[in-house]
Amino acid sequence: MPIRRVGTKLIDDSRSFKSEELTQIWEWLDSLDSQPLSARDGARLQRPPLTFHHDKYVFRERIFSVAKCSDGRELLGSIIGVVPLSTMKPAKLLVTQLRQFLKSDLRA
Repeated sequence: MPIRRVGTKLIDDSRSFKSEELTQIWEWLDSLDSQPLSARDGARLQRPPLTFHHDKYVFRERIFSVAKCSDGRELLGSIIGVVPLSTMKPAKLLVTQLRQFLKSDLRA
């Protein structure tokens, strides 16, 4: 099942894997974090009968590392980047700036 948004959270399929499998998949994703972006493209992890490939998922201006399984399940990894404000559409940029302003106003 693909990654899905539930309110302000992201839900992945991590509960459908055994703990040993999760450890190996997350170690693989973490190992990709230290490599150049070009090395991540096409990266695969073979765990017969399953195959995982690396992908990205954008949520709230954050870019997450994702392991996509050959059976359709997906696992979130770490944040590997952010969407630059200069590439955002004006409406989305306004919402983001308003959210940041409100957060800073609440801290004061």
